[in-house]
Amino acid sequence: MTEILMTTKELAAYINLNEKKIYDLVKKRVIPHTKVTGKYLFPRDSIDRWIEDSIVAASTGKGSGKVTITGSHDPAIDLLISEVNRRHPDMTLLAASVGSTRGIELLGEGGADMAGIHILDTESNDYNLPWLEKHMPGLKPVVVHFAMRSQGLIVAKGNPLGISGIEDLCAPGPKGMVAGGPRFINRQAGSGTRLLFDHLVAGAGLDPASIDLSSGEVATHTEVAQAVRAGRVDVGMGVKSAAVAAGLDFVPLAEESFDIAVSRRNFYSEPVQKCLEVVRSLEFMESVAGMGGYDMKDSGAVISWG
Repeated sequence: MTEILMTTKELAAYINLNEKKIYDLVKKRVIPHTKVTGKYLFPRDSIDRWIEDSIVAASTGKGSGKVTITGSHDPAIDLLISEVNRRHPDMTLLAASVGSTRGIELLGEGGADMAGIHILDTESNDYNLPWLEKHMPGLKPVVVHFAMRSQGLIVAKGNPLGISGIEDLCAPGPKGMVAGGPRFINRQAGSGTRLLFDHLVAGAGLDPASIDLSSGEVATHTEVAQAVRAGRVDVGMGVKSAAVAAGLDFVPLAEESFDIAVSRRNFYSEPVQKCLEVVRSLEFMESVAGMGGYDMKDSGAVISWG
């Protein structure tokens, strides 16, 4: 397999750090890199391992100046990372989009400072707190509200297939498609979006086998939108802001609470508090609201002390 090498600009977009910060990490020889014809290149596999190692190092007290957030992906979290790193050049906020349930597990294992979560408890029809109480009773993290967001189906501009709901994903699909249902790209198992999708499919009494899931799975809302925009798939589940950013249409299905679970041990640490200061700032909330599909009321409020 050919090794994937990223330029400085590509790496900056990949890990949400500005190029100046990356050059600083290169200078300090702490980030994997190579130099070819005078230009720095970064092996993606090595960068992924470096992020994982940095998360572990931060959790064991070896990652001074680093703060880590795992769990669910959200474009607004990408913005938070960029803004924290811009405002606090002495810090490095790292993220790993591993899905809500894995993010919570990492938090419990001491492998992260924070975890973005949006997990629907189907019995109470409420998000996050009931699920944490049932499935992670010993963790008791501090939970901070981040945003209410609109989740639904991301479709091509103009919605050419006329998709209006979850039922339209089944063969033969909307508008009498003769080649089966729309090509659907799924999210990874354990992600809050995947859990919601499976719940909606079951709630509608649909047979998952009647949905074209052959396009595989991705880890972020941005990847879903990119796949739809490129024409590789017809539809995917994601947040409205990802559809807006890609110039695509959006079919709303649910309003959900996206929260940040924080390790009680690290809640009052300076790096975590600096991150939360950004979350609570008017400038940041207005920027997120402008992305589309977010309600930032009570953003940054502690909703559970564990």
